Amino acid sequence: MIIERVEALYFSPTGNVKKVCETIGREIADRMGAEYSSFDFTLPDKRGVLKDYGAGDLIVLGVPVYAGRVPNKIRPFICDYIKGNNTKIIPVCCFGNRSFGDTLTEMRDLAIENNFIPVAAAAVVSEHAFTVELAKGRPDDIDMEEVKGFASRAADMLIAAEDDEFSALVNTGCRKGDISCYYNALFLPGSSPAGAYYQPLRADGKPAQFLKAKPKTDEELCNKCGVCAEVCPMGSISRTDFSEVTGTCIKCHACVRHCHAGAKFFDDEDFVSHRQMLEDNFKSRKENFFFM
Repeated sequence: MIIERVEALYFSPTGNVKKVCETIGREIADRMGAEYSSFDFTLPDKRGVLKDYGAGDLIVLGVPVYAGRVPNKIRPFICDYIKGNNTKIIPVCCFGNRSFGDTLTEMRDLAIENNFIPVAAAAVVSEHAFTVELAKGRPDDIDMEEVKGFASRAADMLIAAEDDEFSALVNTGCRKGDISCYYNALFLPGSSPAGAYYQPLRADGKPAQFLKAKPKTDEELCNKCGVCAEVCPMGSISRTDFSEVTGTCIKCHACVRHCHAGAKFFDDEDFVSHRQMLEDNFKSRKENFFFM
């Protein structure tokens, strides 16, 4: 099989999804002698751009796991702006040492609906956005060697495959979302269609409710550099008063992780309790998952 172009596309507020997707994309492009490019749709102004791909393209699409699913504020962009034409795709997700849930099955099914052909997938452990105590420093060197090995195997599989080995839509009258209309749909663990988002728990096991929680600012530490507003994926931090969050907060922690002064933090009671629950129960090193 000939792949002419490989593009890594990703939503990556803290940088780990970018690291993984670009590594996979470059490795495959190098092995297949293909052109390589990347497209970062983390910031709002990038999510109004239609991305249209052809049969000679391979896309590495990556998102962080949000409560076992694709982030709900990012799903519309994937549905409406990323379009294929019998285009090969590798869904990738990064999860914070708890579970990747139904994220890969959801990505696979969305890809098929948009005329992509899933050929492989990966779920890679990354430092949790909420706390550095979970998967600290990951993906580390060991993880990245595994990621490169996966990319190498995927490239070899594609090189050896015939063009018609991966089939697209069989029955043009099939119901939207019915992947039984496709041959060789990539088998992945998880529900199809994806189930409900995971219910976060407090340290006492009761449901945690922190949907409206927003980051706070330590005014004594803040140096008014504005990086928090620049990196917010929702464009929700005021550019005139960096302590003010004027729109939706998706708890991605981009503002916390990128603040050079350490001035951003969350103190919502349920959020803090949920973070403690994660630290109490999910510190053991989880493994990465690769599928093809």
